[in-house]
Amino acid sequence: METNLNNNDIHSKILSELNPITIVAGSGPCGIYYDGSYIWVANDGGFGDISKINPITNTIIATITINGVPLDVCYDGSYIWVTNWGSNNIFKINPTTNNIEAIIKVGIKPREICYDGSYIWVTNWGSNTISKINPNTNSIEATINVGKGPWGICYDGSYIWIANLSSNNVSKVDPITNSVIATVDIGTYPNSICFDSKYIWVTNNDSISKIDSTINNVIATIDIGNNPIDIYYNSNFIWVASWDSNTVSKIDPITNNIIETINVGRNPRSICSDGKYIWVTNYSSDTISKILM
Repeated sequence: METNLNNNDIHSKILSELNPITIVAGSGPCGIYYDGSYIWVANDGGFGDISKINPITNTIIATITINGVPLDVCYDGSYIWVTNWGSNNIFKINPTTNNIEAIIKVGIKPREICYDGSYIWVTNWGSNTISKINPNTNSIEATINVGKGPWGICYDGSYIWIANLSSNNVSKVDPITNSVIATVDIGTYPNSICFDSKYIWVTNNDSISKIDSTINNVIATIDIGNNPIDIYYNSNFIWVASWDSNTVSKIDPITNNIIETINVGRNPRSICSDGKYIWVTNYSSDTISKILM
């Protein structure tokens, strides 16, 4: 039977779709990742654990104890990988059984993690290095010196990019030679980094830098304020979580303009997308915000 909606019903429906859905998470949710079926969240509070969330029912369906300080998550097509800041290692998790398959020692205070299609890459904040890991053998194939306090990391299809928090620059690494081939000076305290299929984007203390990856130069700086702490690209837009304002900003990467600001929970920390929704961890609220894109 067809249902007829009046203007008020339609307006209410639009508002309900635009307003973020709030989902209860673990203690201190940080890194977040979508594996094609489930949302995975690293919770660094309490004893430290990983939440596996069904994105349809918005419920936690499994909790995996790490006994440390898990901070970031990625997926290599077969396994979930988690950095453990507290124990200087990373965890390899089977997403089907939810079992920990391997624990791999890396550098001091591993922070963020990414996958380039062949290798797992980890920033080691306390060692000023990144680790290159073979996901098949669970062995470290290279340890590369970068800037001071390496934090965020991403892959642009050819190179690995690292935001060095304490040296105010970005390192560009050749994953074949395992060497730094360029260093780009950036704003103060760069932390998160992403690639939008053309440009590299970096969050700084109160701004965002846009880097042309072909000439290795900053070509635009966007003042955003409020301590932007994570940056993510999806569906033709840049999304930024601002810790101090409890908001997520949606940015047009062509015009560099902020086109929408969305209120979320307290101290939003990390962002991912499932193709339809943006997911944001709210560290101090112990929640996740689910936003219709």
